[in-house]
Amino acid sequence: MSESTRIYQIIDQSAIEDVIETYFRAADSCDRDLMKTCFVSDVRAKYDGRPEVEDVDELIEQIPLFANLESGVCRICTHLVGSIRTSFTSDSAADVETVAIAFLVGVEGNADMRGLRYIDKFEKTTDKGWKIAERSHILDWSCRAPVTLAANFSTQPRVSGRVGRCIQEL
Repeated sequence: MSESTRIYQIIDQSAIEDVIETYFRAADSCDRDLMKTCFVSDVRAKYDGRPEVEDVDELIEQIPLFANLESGVCRICTHLVGSIRTSFTSDSAADVETVAIAFLVGVEGNADMRGLRYIDKFEKTTDKGWKIAERSHILDWSCRAPVTLAANFSTQPRVSGRVGRCIQEL
């Protein structure tokens, strides 16, 4: 591999990681529109325990986290990204595996913790950059533990207005 090819791959890998981080930020901040920017419009996706979809709007509607955050069933969600493995299959395609942990804090004072893997096929377009074209969402493990929220939890500022509004209403 030439040095210039490797440099372009490093730039592309950084762009792919930005998409992954944007996906988790969108999930944690309850922002459907931001999440849509991570996918091609005809994404093929299979999330654990749910039927496969072939449309970004169907995918977003299928994710219960949004309704749970908006209704207050889930008070806060935090995703932590572990490892991201990227294998370029061409200049405009990559296979990516992301490992993450999701913490979902419910109103009953417990956090559901989930070990997740995302197996993605990314595509690079000239006009929109890297996007997820195929996704397999895999639940590897889960557990529940009690949590203690900060005394001023409901008044702490949030980056996104959506979650901030959801929390302010609780």
